[in-house]
Amino acid sequence: MAELNVDIVTPERLIFSGTAREIRVPGALGEFGVLPQHTEFLSLAREGILTLVTASGEKKFEINGGFAEAGPDRVVVLADSARDLAAK
Repeated sequence: MAELNVDIVTPERLIFSGTAREIRVPGALGEFGVLPQHTEFLSLAREGILTLVTASGEKKFEINGGFAEAGPDRVVVLADSARDLAAK
């Protein structure tokens, strides 16, 4: 199955870098999903839960605004702040 290369970055650090089958982002105009072979796309991100669908299940991150840039094989989320909801 095709996958996306995903980077979630804040001004302080890299939060996540890896692959995903799908990503769902809380966009400024509502949540949007990105699958492999997606058209080029740029959106503001709003506060909410970003979800990655990976081979091992879902990973969820809380983000507080920023930007998301999608392409056919890559998604970069530049978040004002973010945290992995699975991390303690």
